[in-house]
Amino acid sequence: MSIWTSKARRLVGLAVLATLAACDTLTLPGLGAGGGSAPVTRAAMSDGALQLATPQGYCIDQRSLRDRFALLGRCDTLGVQGTFGAWELAIVTVSLAPVEPGTVPADVGAFPAAPGSDEVLRTLERGDLTLTQLRTQETPVDGTSGQYWRTAFVLNGQLVSLALYAPDTSQATGDEGARILQDIARATRTATAV
Repeated sequence: MSIWTSKARRLVGLAVLATLAACDTLTLPGLGAGGGSAPVTRAAMSDGALQLATPQGYCIDQRSLRDRFALLGRCDTLGVQGTFGAWELAIVTVSLAPVEPGTVPADVGAFPAAPGSDEVLRTLERGDLTLTQLRTQETPVDGTSGQYWRTAFVLNGQLVSLALYAPDTSQATGDEGARILQDIARATRTATAV
């Protein structure tokens, strides 16, 4: 089973522009810092089986939201007014796939986005999450680092796959990226359990 699909790659490509390379800015199409959008930090997915939730500083891009796919980004990049510079610049893709009860996700390093193109740099164990840092020769969008993070966990019959991309200037390409994914998993589990 592949965590990434070509459709997900296209959505990422459409959502993240070359402006990601700029040090402190990330602009998603149709949204700007002056938009004044309301922050979206929770969303029902998979016919309500799961409540996607974001950690502080990050929001859900409403335009990307589908029943089994969503994009997350730092709130100011999605047009939310406020000061968000304390949080690292990053884009996270969230994709869901139904799984049988008792399924345990395999090491996400075993599921490269394109066969033979991704190199596993390291794997971190954080509680029951396995977080894998990879390097790719072909970034999904110009301006993103070749280093990115992935993880997956099972919740309410859904395999939840997360991938985090950031510019080279963002600390999210390092250990901060693993922490962001861990925070998303924790917030989603908490929101779904309520």
